[in-house]
Amino acid sequence: SVPCAHAAPAPEVEYMYNVTARRHYSFPDNDALGYGYGICEKVGGGENYAQVMADVKGDVTPNDEFAANYLVSYAVNLLCPAQIWQLRKSAAG
Repeated sequence: SVPCAHAAPAPEVEYMYNVTARRHYSFPDNDALGYGYGICEKVGGGENYAQVMADVKGDVTPNDEFAANYLVSYAVNLLCPAQIWQLRKSAAG
């Protein structure tokens, strides 16, 4: 028999579920998806990891180091994976 294929949810759906249902972040204007894309814009615009982390800690709760790092990494991995290298490079420097 042929195994059933399980489609992965769209990246936006997976992101929204993880940051609102599983982890319960609070976002400015309750716009989790817009905020995630904002993180992508910052990374794409050349802001370094430390700057993005500082912004997240000022905007979002929970805002401890682990929560902020998870959110930044998760947003980039799901919403703008082409920018992962840029984020890693800025975090290493």
